[in-house]
Amino acid sequence: AEYMGSLGQQDKAIALLRKHLVGNVKTSALVYLDLLDLYHQTGDREEYEVLRADFNRVFNTRIAAFDNYTAVGTNVSAYEDVLARIEAAWPRRRVFDIIDNALFREPGNPAEVLDL
Repeated sequence: AEYMGSLGQQDKAIALLRKHLVGNVKTSALVYLDLLDLYHQTGDREEYEVLRADFNRVFNTRIAAFDNYTAVGTNVSAYEDVLARIEAAWPRRRVFDIIDNALFREPGNPAEVLDL
C-alpha cells in the first residue's frame, strides 16, 4: 500500500488496506495508521473520522481528529515524565508496564497517552 501511495495511486492503496482490515479483524495498528494517513492525504474527512473512532475504540487510544492530524507525531522529548519513569525502571521487567500504559489507556481513563 505504501508503494502504491508513493506512486500517486492512493485509491488503490486505500482499497488494499480496507480489504486487509475487513479480512483480518485482529490486524496490526500500523494498517489502521497507514489508512488514516491515506484518508488524510486524499482529504476524505468522513472515512478518516469513522476509522479514527474504530481505532480509538479497538486500541483504547486517542488519534487526533482530521483537522489536528499530523503525519509526524510529537517528539519523544515532550514526554519527560514518561521518559523519567522508563529510565527509573530500566532494565527491570516493570518497564514494559510503564511503556504499555504510556501507549494505551483503559476505557474511561483520561490520562494522557503518547502521540501515535
